[in-house]
Amino acid sequence: MTTAPAPRIDAGLSMPATHRAPGAVEIIELPQRLDAASAPARRELIGAQVARGRTCLVFDLSAVDFSDSSRLSVLVTGLNTARAAGGDSALLRLSPVMQRMIELTRLHQSLVIFDDVDAAALGAPPA
Repeated sequence: MTTAPAPRIDAGLSMPATHRAPGAVEIIELPQRLDAASAPARRELIGAQVARGRTCLVFDLSAVDFSDSSRLSVLVTGLNTARAAGGDSALLRLSPVMQRMIELTRLHQSLVIFDDVDAAALGAPPA
């Protein structure tokens, strides 16, 4: 028996979101670039997902090749919003740029990091 992949939301908002559903895990694909002008829309998307009961958020950062405080603010907002609603957040497939940024800011101490989308979808601890 195979597990259905997790629901996915394109936080780049340039393409329609695609959903796949095992439970309440919501995978949010963050765009390659994210800046101060586009960050509020991403935070609004996160709030909307949590309001719909999707309180387990996984941020897919595989496409990210640049990061600044705007992206970090979106991640921290996601973490705080999900936890306030009784859920949690995790990161998925960190690019080398994001790996360095997450370690420099010590967010890796607050967020679980997954390399595998199926493990993230199930909320299983990373190997």
